[in-house]
Order: sequence, then structure tokens, then C-alpha cells
Amino acid sequence: MGNINRRQKKRGNGSKKCRFGMMATVILLAVLSATIMALVPDVMGADGTGNASISGMKFNDLNNNSIKDPAEPGLSGWTINLQDSNGSIVATNTTDSSGSYTFGELAEGNYTVEEVRQSGWIQTAPPEGNYALTLSASENVTGKDFGNIKIENVILETPGDSLFIGSYVKVPVLINPNSGLNMEDLSFTIPEGPKGGIVSLSRDRDFNPDRPDIMLCAGYEPGMYTLQALNNSTIVGEAKFNVTDLWEDDLAGPSLCFEGAAEGFTAGSAWGGGPSGPQNINVHPALGTRRVAILLVDTSSLRFTPSDAGNARNRWDNETFKGVTTGGVTRSVRQYYQEASYGKFDISGEVFGPVNLSGNWDNYFNATTGAPKAGFDQECITAGDSLINYNNFDSVVCVSLSVAGPPAKSAWPYAWGGTFKTAEGDKSLGIVSMPKEWGEVGNREVHETLSHEIGHNLGLKHCSNWECVMHSSTSIEEVDVKGSYYCQCCSKKIDI
Repeated sequence: MGNINRRQKKRGNGSKKCRFGMMATVILLAVLSATIMALVPDVMGADGTGNASISGMKFNDLNNNSIKDPAEPGLSGWTINLQDSNGSIVATNTTDSSGSYTFGELAEGNYTVEEVRQSGWIQTAPPEGNYALTLSASENVTGKDFGNIKIENVILETPGDSLFIGSYVKVPVLINPNSGLNMEDLSFTIPEGPKGGIVSLSRDRDFNPDRPDIMLCAGYEPGMYTLQALNNSTIVGEAKFNVTDLWEDDLAGPSLCFEGAAEGFTAGSAWGGGPSGPQNINVHPALGTRRVAILLVDTSSLRFTPSDAGNARNRWDNETFKGVTTGGVTRSVRQYYQEASYGKFDISGEVFGPVNLSGNWDNYFNATTGAPKAGFDQECITAGDSLINYNNFDSVVCVSLSVAGPPAKSAWPYAWGGTFKTAEGDKSLGIVSMPKEWGEVGNREVHETLSHEIGHNLGLKHCSNWECVMHSSTSIEEVDVKGSYYCQCCSKKIDI
């Protein structure tokens, strides 16, 4: 009996151990289940999905500026990982043919997005190396881009912003120390030619041999171009850059690079022909024929209609060259200068356009004064480049289309000169800005005002005599009352 009781007792103890083990297992499973459920919200909703997403792209940062520029292509086949708040990878995506990736069906929570590095490439964006995000329910986060640049012998850091036509910028040149190259081993080129730009190896006082740079001079035609570094004939580095014809800085004008000597526009022009001996000292000679291109231009605010363009061409051709007859008297800019110079000076030319400027009216003119903004002259020159051979002209009159409004907007007559980028090379040209509608209302005449503005192209300054054609007119009323001829003082200045 005692033995039997002892065996029964042992069986009873064994039974209790079994039940305890089962309970422990249940408790452990419950704990694991709770832990798993606690982790799940970082990745998916309670039903296995969520409504939030994260997307971006992998791009080739060709100019090494850590920004996705328009010309920089996406990189396909790169792995992007998504981590939860514990640093565990919960999803993986491979960039598609455009370099894009998307993590969808995410619940609210904390995530980290990072790329898987590849040999031969350096990551340039984001600066932190990854994106740490906190998603709210149904939030769609975009633009989480990763930039990389291929490890080359030479990296050219072209600017991310577009270069204005004819402007220049320093481009740092980063030479791989393992390449065995130095600055003297390299040459630089733009394969698309002068329309894209040229490269200058000039060095200023800030040049640092340990971090060398070159000068990139933008060409005359808008577009996307390539800057290449060559060792003999082998390309050892290249980068993209963009040239634009729209200048948007109202506070400062664009920089300017040019080749050769730039002709100045000096006050005090004269046609000569006076007495023997010294005369016309320190003047800008104005002899022979001034060749004038009249260029009709419009903006995105209002475009020329075919009929309006035809009427404008005829009117400005007559007012400038052929003549308009009023009260039995025929007048034009050409006839004025022939008469004022006693046949020593003439005007010739042609009307072109219209051509389209890409920006709106306010991009090119001050809305209060009608004065042209910086870059307007070069933008007009560029727009007319396909129509005009600038070798054949000395002045360009930019005749702009006004905006009816409201509010009504119109340019005010101005004249100046400078050096400009053209398909024919760097050209020194006189510039005049006038509205197409000038003279269509009131007592204003195109031939009178244009004679005044071309006088500025010749170098004449404003005159204080109210009746002189060179008097400064700052209002419509002043234009209406001033005369059509030079005063005695201005006549002496031009020796007639």
C-alpha cells in the first residue's frame, strides 16, 4: 500500500508539472502575440494594410550639387530599404526604369528610408544619408530622392541653376587623387559648340591650385549642354548645364562674358565736315549709314495676331525708312537724319518679326515706369537670332506689344547700347525699346521719338531745351510739346 501510494503521489506530481508547462506555454504565446501586435502598427494596419505611402526617385547627380536638376536622369535597379522604428527592414523596393520607387499601404508610424550603396558611386543626397519620417494615417509623402554621382577621374561641379545667355560662372574641378592626373593634364570642351558656350582657363587671384576651377561662359542659344574634361582625347569627366533666355532677378543684372574688344557708346557723336584743324575732339564718329533692325516682340501676356503683325511691320517700316505723309509733308527717321546731317549720315534697315519672348510682360518691364528690366536686350537679341544676321546691323529697335489690361501696361521709350551674344559672335549694338502702339494715339510720332532714341545710340545726351528733339521726355505731355529738330546747341555738337 505504501508503495502504491508513493507511485500515485508521483503520478500526481507529474500531472501537475504537465499542466504547469502548458500554462507557461500559453502565457509565453500570449506575450509573443502581444509583442507582435505592438510591432505591427509600424508597418501595416490591423487588417494587414494601411493607406499611407512614401515615394521618391534615385537620380544621377551629374553636377554633384545634391539637387535633382531637370536634365539629370533617374537610375534604375537600385535597392531602397524601408525600416521600422526598431531599425528592422520591413520592405524593399527596386527603382524602376525612371529611377522611381514607392512604398505603399503603410500605417501611421515611424520609418527610415535608405538606399543600398553600390560600388563606384558616391551618395550626394540627402545630406543625412537617409530619410527619418513619421507618417500620419493616409499621409502620402513624396520627393524623398536619393542622389549619387559616379566616381570618375574628374568631377565638374556645374551649377544647378540655369545660366543666362552670355553669363559666366566658376566651375570647380575635383580631380580623383588616385587618377594620376593634375590640372595641366586636362582640357575642357563643350561638344555642342559655341551655341552652348566656351571655356576659359583664366585664373583670378582667388584661384586655388588645391581646388582648381575653370570659367564656364554660356553661349547664345538656350538649351541643355555638356561640359567635358579630356585627357588627350579621352573623356575623364563630364557634367550637364542649362542655358536660359529668361532673367528673373529684378535687383541685379546678369554677368557678361565676351571675346575681343567691345565697342564703347560714347556721348558726343559728330558727323564731321567742319573747318580745317582740330575738331570733334573726344567724340564717337557717326558717318556713313546706321543700319537699323526693327524687331517686333511679344510676351506670353499677349501675342501678335497675323493681321496686327502685318500692320505693325508696314507702319514701322514707313515711319523709320520709307516715310509717312501728313499735310503734304513726308517724314521718316531716315529723312530726318539725311536732312540734319546735310547728306553726311543715313539710316537703312529692315523690319523683322514678330518673335515670342517666353516670359510675361512683367518679366521684362517695370510696371510703374515702363523701363526695360535687366536682360531684356539680350532676350530680344536671342529671340531674333534666327531671323537677323547681326553682322549687318548697328542698332536693334525692340518694338514690344502692350497689354490692354486691366491694368493696361506699356513700355516707355529707352535707348542704350552694349555687347551681346549672337550666332554671329559677340556684337556691340545700340538698343532701343519702344511700344508698338506709340503714335497710334495722341500727338506722338514714331519717326520723331525714334530719331531721339537713335540719337542716344549715336552717343548724344539729353538736351535741356524743351523744343529740341533730344530733350528728355518723362511724360506723354512732354513728348507732345517738344519739337522735331535739333536745337542750335545740339546742332553745333554734331557740327551742322
